[in-house]
This record gives sequence, C-alpha cells and structure tokens, in this order.
Amino acid sequence: MSKYESSAIRNLAFVGHGGTGKTTFAEVILKEVGLISRVPAGVMDYASDEKEKQISIDSAIAHITWKDKEINLIDCPGYQEFFHNAISALNVVETAVIFISAADGLTVNTRRAWSVAKQNHLAKIIVLTKADGENVNFDERIDQIQSQFGKHCIPFIVPDGVSSQFTRVKKVLDANEKGVAEYKNKLVEATVETNDELLNKYLEGEEIAADILEVQLKKAIKQGEIIPIVTVCPVKEIGTKEFLEVVSEFAPSPLEVAPKKTKNIQTKEEMSLEVSEKGPFSGQIFRIFNDPFGRITYFRVYTGSLASASTIYDVNIESSERIGAVSQIIGKDLKAIDRAIPGDIVAIAKVENIQIGHTLANEKANFVYDMPEYPMPMVSLAVAPKARGDEQKITSSLAKLAEEDKTFRIKRDEETNELIVSGMSNLHLEIVLARLKNRFKVECTQKLPKIPYRETIVGKADKRYRHKKQSGGHGQFGEVAIKLEPAERGKGFDFVDQIVGGVVPSQFVASTQKGVQGAMVKGIIAGYPVVDVRVILYDGKTHEVDSSDAAFQMAGSKAFQEGFVEAKPVLLEPVVNIEITVPAKYMGDIMGDLNSRRGRIAGSDSDGNYQIIKALVPLAEIATYSTELKSITGGEGSYYMEFSHYDVVPGNVQEKIVARAKQEQEKKDK
Repeated sequence: MSKYESSAIRNLAFVGHGGTGKTTFAEVILKEVGLISRVPAGVMDYASDEKEKQISIDSAIAHITWKDKEINLIDCPGYQEFFHNAISALNVVETAVIFISAADGLTVNTRRAWSVAKQNHLAKIIVLTKADGENVNFDERIDQIQSQFGKHCIPFIVPDGVSSQFTRVKKVLDANEKGVAEYKNKLVEATVETNDELLNKYLEGEEIAADILEVQLKKAIKQGEIIPIVTVCPVKEIGTKEFLEVVSEFAPSPLEVAPKKTKNIQTKEEMSLEVSEKGPFSGQIFRIFNDPFGRITYFRVYTGSLASASTIYDVNIESSERIGAVSQIIGKDLKAIDRAIPGDIVAIAKVENIQIGHTLANEKANFVYDMPEYPMPMVSLAVAPKARGDEQKITSSLAKLAEEDKTFRIKRDEETNELIVSGMSNLHLEIVLARLKNRFKVECTQKLPKIPYRETIVGKADKRYRHKKQSGGHGQFGEVAIKLEPAERGKGFDFVDQIVGGVVPSQFVASTQKGVQGAMVKGIIAGYPVVDVRVILYDGKTHEVDSSDAAFQMAGSKAFQEGFVEAKPVLLEPVVNIEITVPAKYMGDIMGDLNSRRGRIAGSDSDGNYQIIKALVPLAEIATYSTELKSITGGEGSYYMEFSHYDVVPGNVQEKIVARAKQEQEKKDK
C-alpha cells in the first residue's frame, strides 16, 4: 500500500512566460523542504543545453512532501518554442500555477497558458514575481491582471513593502492594516458572491464567521471561481512557505475535481472512470526522454494503482510491456516506490514504443484519454548527414527526438527527396539538431527546403513532332500532333484522345501519353512538375516496321516540351493562409510587412489587447517568418499557417527563379 492517499496529492504545473522565475522558485521550494542546500542547484534545468543557454527547454518534475501533502511540481519552459511542454503538463494536473512578472506584465505565453488551463477546467493560482523591482506599481499590475483575466483574480499574499524594502509577505486574510485591509474586503466580497446564502447574509450586514468564510473560499478556488494572486520573490527566497500553505490548503486534490473524460474506442462516446485505488489501473503519458541508453516515460495515474515489476498495456497500440520500477521524480533522479496510486505522477524506464498522449492500463481496455492538441510547426529545414553511412542513423535518431516533442516533425519529401525537419522556430530546430549531435553523435548539414513550385501554361499551342532515327536494322519512327491548353486549376493533367481512323494505333496512343507525362514530371522551364494542362492528341503517323513504344514516347515527350514553351508557360507557387496574433500596437507594422511580402490581407479580429490578422501569403515569402515576427514584436507575436492553393508567380519573380534553376542545372552538368 502507498504511504499516503490520493487526497493528500497536489499536482501543479508552473507555466508562464520565460524569465518570470518559475525554475528558480521551483528550486527554492526544493531547498525549503530540504532536498537541496543551495539555489541554483541545477536540479530542474539539468540538461547540458539548458545550462549552456540558461533557459528551460524541457519540463522538469519534482516530487516533494510538505507537511501532510505530497506535491508534484512540473516546471515548464516559458519560451513559445517549447510551449508543447506546458500543453502536456496542463493535461495531467489539477492546478495551473501561472507566473507573471510584476516588472514586465502580461506577455504572450502568459495568455496562452491561461487559455489552455481554462480549456482544461483547471484551478488556477497566479504567482506574481519581481515585485521588488524598481518603479513597480503593485496595484497597477493587479489592475492589469484583473482587466485581462477577470475581477475574480484576487490578491491573497501581498508584499510587505515596495522595491528594495520588500523583505517579506503578508496574508491578506490575516492582515488588518490600511491598504491590505482593502484587499481583504475584496477577497471577502468575492468569496460571498460565490454562494447565494452567504451573499444574502453579507448584504444584510451580517458578519460571516471566519471558518465558514474559509470553507467557501476553498470551494471557490478549487472550482475556479476565485483565482488567488500570491506574491513571491524567488531570488530573495521570500514567500515560499506562504505559497506552499496556499497550495496545501486551497489547491484541489485528484479526488476534488471531475474525473478525467475518456472515450470509448468502439462507440466514441465519452466515459467517466471512478477515481479509486481499488479499480483497474489507467494513466496517460505526458513526457518521454530518449537517449542512447534507453527511454524514460513519465505519466499520470488516474485510476487504480500500478505496482513495480508488473505489466502495462498501451491501449493506443494494443501492446503489453513488462516494466521494472515505478519511480517518483526529482529532476533527472528517479526514486523507486512500491506502487503508484490515483494522482501520482511517476516514471518508468526502458519501455519502448509507447508515445506521448497514449493511454496506459494493466489489462486490455476499451477506452482512451483524449490526446492534447499541439500547435503546428512553422519553420522547416532540409537536413542531410555529414558522414557517409549515417543516412539510416539520422532518420532513426530524429524519430526518437520527435517522440519527445510533439511540435517537432520529420518527413521525407518524395518530390525533392529531401529529409525535412520542422519546428516552432529557428531556435527550436537549432536545439533539436544540437541534441542530435550530442546525444546520438550525428552531425548534419542544413539548408532551407526547396519551395515546391509547379509549372503550367496560360496560353495554347499546336505542335507536331516526328521522331525518326535510322541506325541499321530496325529504326525508330513515331509522329504525333498535339494541342496544349490550360486545364482548370487543380485539375492536374487531362489527356484527350481524338485520333480518328486509327492513324495512331491505341497502343501508341498510350505510349504518347506516357512520354508526355514523363516530360511533365521533369518540368520544362525550371525543373518543377507540370500541372493543370490538357493535351489533345489529334493526329500522327506510323511506320509498319520502325514504329515502337519507345519511338512514340519520345515523340510525345518532345512534342510536349516544344509546345509547352510556346503556350505561355508560367510558374505556380504555394500560397498559405496565415493567422498572426500580435499586441494591437504592432498591427500596423505587421500589415505593412505582409504587404512587402506580396501578402493579401483577408481580415482581422480582436482578442482583448491582441489583434488577429488573417492573410494569404506566398510560402516563399515567409520561409523564415518566425525570425522576422520575433524581431518585429519582441517575441510577443505568434502565427499559424496552412496550405491554401497554388497561384501564378509574378513575371519578375519568375525570371529570377528560372535563372537560378538554370544555374543549378549547369553546375550539375559540369
């Protein structure tokens, strides 16, 4: 049996923008409970690249015991390149702890974290840091938080003093002096407003007993009706005990929230499982770490219990695996336990195949937990191994890195034969490819992927071509007459047989079509595939001895190539729908930048202080857009894009693309 029950567990995800002090405060908490002796200790940011860049890249987990509570902290990176960690963590906790810098205010990842926490119906605690900074106005920052997230965000623990005089904190409920008393009144009012009976008594002037008020406050916080704002100073290690007391008293346990929804595999209907240690085990994976020595899998237990040295069943891939120890986690260290119970966040080692989001059980089950939704990667590079013989190794190693990060993708482009990696930004890809080198000893070259242009025509042509070759014995003879004209955009290729009287036998009609299609694949003016062309075969000639499949393939290919050049050839480029979310103050700069990229503004919407700009932009113009957007907005902008359609490339741009293609071909020929 476990030494504690699920009611004692508190699961927290530390989320918010980078630089707000999440990791420092997590280690301050570890010091407070006696797990480390100094800060920083490198327990939470333990990877070599995290230490080198001095930022969090992966989420880090720490299990601590505080008085009679068992607390799991998941410290999530604050930069938007690594926001997938926050999405995963917020999927397996009851409480989102949202960090906000009093000096910097609300930033893009603060809002993103709040939005995901709200979607997941989590309790929330706001932690306000850097209130000791010069020229920080505490009341103004509270007003900003309330204007963005609601009046139910109430100061709970406030600084005693300002700037350098901030040496300790005060509990609002315990204080009566001027200033703090005003916050206490607001907290009392907010609490009674969550209960009609208490509200009526309060409005009638009746004093609400402290114990009754506290019970209702706990209920309101756990249901998300009140969001406490707790002020801490991680660098000075101020407010740590007060924060832990708030978590201990007011954050919900796994038994105090609605059971996590599952979906029946066959019927797709939603199901609810009883949160009980006695029922069948189920859990969900939220993090994976791969290295050459094996895999560590991190997951949350929702129902039943899981003993060490038992068998788990991955419902998503219908596979069973024998496991070793089930372990609690402190940074990179694992501490084996006998059994995990509902609410526990634990790890197992050396279990392959299972993936982030998969549902675990201890027997064949007919349900799965919903997968979290992750943002689409926006930046791509074409990579190739530097060393010969590493082709297979680079693919398998990148696949392992992609298992850890749901916003990192790899694919082989069948058209260009390039190995394409995609991520959230250039920094994101830089870090992943550095891990490829450091962990798996594979170095690679990098370049921008080829833009998948297409060739087509906007005019018509009529072309006759005779292929005749005599070289002793049987020769080669095939003559075709074809017409070329544009086909409907997106149609692809339309071949029309208008041969009359059998002047070209049916088998050579098929040969002609094959020759035309072979020329289309290679491209005519710049080496890109040809699309949206109608070819009409209407005449031709044969020779009773020398005509052959090969001769008519050649005739069809040459007739098409020559006719294509005469039919006003153009390049087509991929155009994407893009939605860009930026603070309103940057809207003019963004729209001007889009216009300079041949973008067409399709509309805009507002979301609080943010503007969402919608546009159609050629893919070639935004291949490195994440860098430019970060430069314009100081990292406060984000975007999403998806393929829309192909459109004609302007003549001046086409000339450059064709010239570049000819130069590349000349280099290959040499």
